This record gives sequence, structure tokens and C-alpha cells, in this order.
Amino acid sequence: MTRGGCSTGPLYGLTIDDISNLSQVVTSLRHLPKRPVICIYFDVHEPSGYYAAAIRQLRPVGYLMDELLDSSDETGISTARFKERVRSYLRALGRKADLWEIGNEVRAAGGRTALTLRYNVDQLL
Repeated sequence: MTRGGCSTGPLYGLTIDDISNLSQVVTSLRHLPKRPVICIYFDVHEPSGYYAAAIRQLRPVGYLMDELLDSSDETGISTARFKERVRSYLRALGRKADLWEIGNEVRAAGGRTALTLRYNVDQLL
């Protein structure tokens, strides 16, 4: 995978939901045979600035896929607060992310679900 591009093969990676022991994680990632995709779960109670140092440390060892809201947190945040959260994280970290995870664990409502995703590389660069 390249910034603004797509992989020609499978993506391998891991999810980080705790950045308190990041130095060991970074050291381990350096020893992987392929550059991983690192999904960073952003805790619903933390501001975007909380993750800035972690992003700087992880960027050299993997591609970054940022998760704005996990499905387990959906009921604990209002729509207005989520919109502000998205704006804040995009301002602070938008250009540092290779991918944004959206719609994880999408659930069917009434037996039918549609998820439409659009990707425009020109808007990311």
C-alpha cells in the first residue's frame, strides 16, 4: 500500500486500543516481515491530541488506519458530539492517516443494510 494508493495483495495488521505501552509495540512492529496496517482505536473519551505522539511513533513502522468510533461506543455518544469528534480528529490527524475505518461491524436494520463508500484520492492529498 502506498499513501493514496491501494495494495496489490492482502493487508496484514493489528488493532491498538491502548497506547500506554507503545514503545514495546513499536519495537515489535519493526521486526515484522511486512509493513503492517495499524488500526488505532480512538477511545471515545479522549481528545484527538491524546493520540498525536502515538501517531508520530507508529507512522514509521506501519500504515495507519484510524477508527473514529467503535460500534461498542455508539450508544454512549450523541450525533452532535460525534460530528464534533469527527471534525476535531480530521483537523488534528487527517493527513496522517492512510485509511479511516468507518462502518465497522455494520449491522442490518430490518433485514436490509446498504453501505456506500466513495474514495477520492485528490481530496486526501
